[in-house]
Amino acid sequence: MAAETSAPLESSFELERLKRTIGSIEDIEILRHLAVKMAEQMHAQKHVVTKLVNTGRRQAFGFDA
Repeated sequence: MAAETSAPLESSFELERLKRTIGSIEDIEILRHLAVKMAEQMHAQKHVVTKLVNTGRRQAFGFDA
């Protein structure tokens, strides 16, 4: 049972650490660069998730569409 709650708790701590780190950055150029990199990562993640979801559907029916 502890394993189920440890992952989200770990994730919450990691998110809080990142938020504090970002909040402490005073150089606007660094923040801009970080924002662009995060946008690129979000776009890539969306693409991967879409591919995985679509692949799962096809496999569920037993054929590749």
